[in-house]
Amino acid sequence: MTNSMTDLTTCKPSAGNPRAIKPCNPGVDSLAAVLIAWLGACVPVQAQDATPPVRYSIKEEVPTVGTSIPRNLVVASMPFKKSYAQLTPEQQARLKAQYEQMGEGDEPPYPLNGTHALYKALSDAQQKLNLIGDLLMIAEIDNQGQATSVAVMQSPGPEMTQVAATALILEKYKPAQCAGVACKMQFPLSVSFRK
Repeated sequence: MTNSMTDLTTCKPSAGNPRAIKPCNPGVDSLAAVLIAWLGACVPVQAQDATPPVRYSIKEEVPTVGTSIPRNLVVASMPFKKSYAQLTPEQQARLKAQYEQMGEGDEPPYPLNGTHALYKALSDAQQKLNLIGDLLMIAEIDNQGQATSVAVMQSPGPEMTQVAATALILEKYKPAQCAGVACKMQFPLSVSFRK
C-alpha cells in the first residue's frame, strides 16, 4: 500500500548514489527515495576481513512455547539503545553517508535515545498483524527535534502505517545540524517484514 501524507514531488534520487538522501536545506531537493533498510541500520555490512559484522537485536520478552531461548524480533547492524553521540565515529559516518551534501559539521536527525522505541513499536505490531512486505516512511524533523509530518512511501498494510506514523511523530529527535546549526531535515524509516 502506498499513501502520501505530504507532497514529495520534489524528491529525486541522486545521480551518483540512488540510495543517498538529500538534506532539506533551502535550495536543496527533498529526500531521495530510500530503497534500503533505514539508514543502513538493517542492511548487512560486508566486512573487509574475515571478521563478521557486529549484529544487534531486540529479542522477544517471553520465549516461544517449547524453548527457553528468546528469538530475535529485530536484527540490525546498528545499536538500538544508543543516541547519535554514543555511536562510534564509524557508525556515525555510516549514517551520514546516506545523506548527500553532508559536510564535516553536518549531522542527520536521530532519535534522542536511539532507535529502540521505534523498532520495538514496529516489532510489537508485527507480532499481532503478521504482515509481509516493506515499510518506507519519511518523517520531517524540524530544528527543535520534533517530527512535523510523515510521508508514507510504501507499507504492507494500513494498520502498520498507523503504528509506524504514530511512533515517528511521538519520537523525540536530536535535530539535524547544518554547518553546526540546528536545521530541518528528513528522517527515513525503512523496514522489511518477513515471516
